[in-house]
Amino acid sequence: MTRKYVWLAVLAVLALLAVIAILPAAADQPASPGGQSSGPTTNSEAQGVKPDSSWADKAPLGRPAGPFQGLVPDTWVTAAPLPAPARYRQASATDNAGRVFHFGGGTSTGAFLNEVQIYDVASNAWTSGAPMPNAGQNMMAVYNPITNKFYLPGGYNGAHNTWCQVYDPVANAWSTCASLPAARSPMAAFFPLGTQGRIYIFGGNPGPTNEVRYLDVATNTWSGPLAPMPTARTYGSALTVGNYIYVIGGVVASPMNTCERYDPNTDTWATCPGMITGRMNPHATWYNVGGVDYIYAFAGGGAGGDIWTAYDTVERYNIALFPGGSWEAVADPVPDAPVAAGYACANDRVWLAGGTSGGSYFQTNRGYSEAGGTCGGVGPTPTPTPTPTGTWYTPTPTNTPTPTNTPMGRCETIPPDPFGYQCEDWVPRTWITATQNTGLSGDDQVVPVPIGFTFSFYGQNFTTANVSSNGNLQFTTSSTAFSNVCPLPASALGLAIHLFWDDLYLPAGGAVYYDTVGSAPNRIFVVEFRDVPHIGTSPSGGTFEVQLEESTGDIWLLYQDVDFGSSSWNNGASASVGIQNATGGYALQYSCNQAVLAAGRVVHIFRQVATPTPGPSPTPTNTPPPTPTQAGILYDQYNNASTTGASSQNFEPSLDPYDDELADDFVVPGPDLWFISGIDVDGVYFNGPGPADSVNVRFYANSGGNLPGALLAERLNQPYTGTAGDFSITFTQTVTLGPGTYWVSVQANQNFTPNGQWGWIDRTVQSNNPAAWRNPGGGFGICPDWGYRGSVCEIDPANPDQVFRIRGTSGPPTSVGLAEFGGQAAGGSVLMWAIPLAALGLLLSWALLRRRRVGG
Repeated sequence: MTRKYVWLAVLAVLALLAVIAILPAAADQPASPGGQSSGPTTNSEAQGVKPDSSWADKAPLGRPAGPFQGLVPDTWVTAAPLPAPARYRQASATDNAGRVFHFGGGTSTGAFLNEVQIYDVASNAWTSGAPMPNAGQNMMAVYNPITNKFYLPGGYNGAHNTWCQVYDPVANAWSTCASLPAARSPMAAFFPLGTQGRIYIFGGNPGPTNEVRYLDVATNTWSGPLAPMPTARTYGSALTVGNYIYVIGGVVASPMNTCERYDPNTDTWATCPGMITGRMNPHATWYNVGGVDYIYAFAGGGAGGDIWTAYDTVERYNIALFPGGSWEAVADPVPDAPVAAGYACANDRVWLAGGTSGGSYFQTNRGYSEAGGTCGGVGPTPTPTPTPTGTWYTPTPTNTPTPTNTPMGRCETIPPDPFGYQCEDWVPRTWITATQNTGLSGDDQVVPVPIGFTFSFYGQNFTTANVSSNGNLQFTTSSTAFSNVCPLPASALGLAIHLFWDDLYLPAGGAVYYDTVGSAPNRIFVVEFRDVPHIGTSPSGGTFEVQLEESTGDIWLLYQDVDFGSSSWNNGASASVGIQNATGGYALQYSCNQAVLAAGRVVHIFRQVATPTPGPSPTPTNTPPPTPTQAGILYDQYNNASTTGASSQNFEPSLDPYDDELADDFVVPGPDLWFISGIDVDGVYFNGPGPADSVNVRFYANSGGNLPGALLAERLNQPYTGTAGDFSITFTQTVTLGPGTYWVSVQANQNFTPNGQWGWIDRTVQSNNPAAWRNPGGGFGICPDWGYRGSVCEIDPANPDQVFRIRGTSGPPTSVGLAEFGGQAAGGSVLMWAIPLAALGLLLSWALLRRRRVGG
């Protein structure tokens, strides 16, 4: 009997140890429904990777929406009235110099006007422009900041027309663009695609229709029809805000509250929440309040069921909430509330002039503003929509051609500087009048001026700028140099912004002002050179300013007047314009002794760090890490490397939607177990120099669809060796796998700013299944779940494998101690051996007990 008890105790201990072996293995599994991983585990210690993929648009990151602080009441002003006669349904738009242009319109007598009335906000005065070739109404005017002209497609003068009229505000002259494919009076908006932009037209009469077309300004040709508006209508508002065109309100049988958003990059539509009130002619305008972008709708027809009686209400929508959120009422009723007024936003006010309601026709010119509100032009700068790509290539250098004095577009030929600063010069920007005098009054002076916040420039933080009377801001020097340097950088000026570096002469007149406007974290620092002469006999002075943004670090150079009365100095003919890092030995030079500036020019300088962008980057050099001994290689795909690849990265928290993961499969043939100690991968850094902070490696079971399934083991924040993006990773704890098909993913922990992206190199020969990719956060808009890169995710023209090899040892299950099993998630192999062992022990225990009872 004693011997039986001993055997019973031994078998019970074996059963207990087997169960203990199971529990740690289960603990290595993520807790998720059905045992499936819902996505890569967040790395809280080394947060820092977001993805790139290929051939598909990435959704741009929206601007952060700040808390709503409440509106300032009584924000309407009544300005100088629109010249007689009173009118409605004129076409209106603003230029980049604080003016609102009103074209044509209709009167209470049914007459059609060809007048051009121009309202200057600063002087609160009206002037007339050259009359339109064709009188009419029911038009929309579109300002093109690239050509500095207004485009008026279609219209109505008793019949619908195909005309396309173009107004040049500098020459005060009219010309024509290509006739519309069909007569109509559409809604219209500008969008910056192509070398000179596009004029998009939407719906309108006769119909109403839902047709969409665009005019390519450079080629003067119409294209379309494009993807139709989901809702046909007329008499709505079309406006460009960032990367999209919104079409708001309108009428068919009754006023509509419809809000639809068009993406010109993809020719697709999406629906935004409807307005509180259906409005014909809702006078919809972009307006930014405290750093938050809104669409505002003012007045419009439909009150009391009459489309020609105006509501006096205002509502707005925070576009950062798209596609969610809702419109909210604004407690500022519109004076002489109109239907079909001319409207535009200039000098941070929304202006509504003229219009009609209830049988009355107005000349009223109403202006709306809010504390901290800004507007003007087409809305916030469109964010470039990057395309995920699996292809890296070496870009062909672009030589900057000899400049011509065209209105805009020089930045298209200027490459980014080594720090990543680049420029664009087609985006409108509202002028800010500074109020505090810097105290500069003599020749060749420099004074320190407080910025009012911490400004980051070339990776360094500054709270003070040294303003030179000669048109530059310095951050690390106080040079009084009056003779500009060409080409930039100038070694004596360190880190500097050259607004208009020339030999300016304050003793002859003018002044330099500064200001910090707005509230944290969206303040703007302004330095304004106002009517400052050039040295020598300068009949007139120049007016220009620089704006520094707190929230983005962006730099804006605005030029209001660059005519000094001499061709030797005018338009920057003897000035340097740009930014420089003399310590680094480089600059972003917009112009140098070139007469390429003009009144109304805006140069926007920024670093493109809002979203990961795929390339170009150098063709990778496929240098594998040191080859381990042959006995140390369990699986080898480190061959047949391509020159393409795709990202697999855990980005910084602000770019979490772009986190992506790339995996490839392999087979453990059996019957031995694999004890995996590490992995080598062929990779490359692109869109930045790297390096990665660490690497995440995950092992997945094979799902029924031959894609990654349940997460079996993960080794996060692993150190690595290797250069130029190649990783040789030795795990801090081995991974044990039994026979079967598995997937391994390798993901770099790397901040996009400033280190760029990491990509895993493709393999030209496929083994087993193709590689799989996913973007769980949806930032790229493709493959939130695992899919083959080519056929499903469409980020590659083919279905490639990846270049890697797995290192470790193998052995039969009997050679594995219980402690080794307990430390791993063995992909089923631990359970395969531990469960039968436990069952055997329990069975034998039961048999012995039963025998004792039967015999005793």
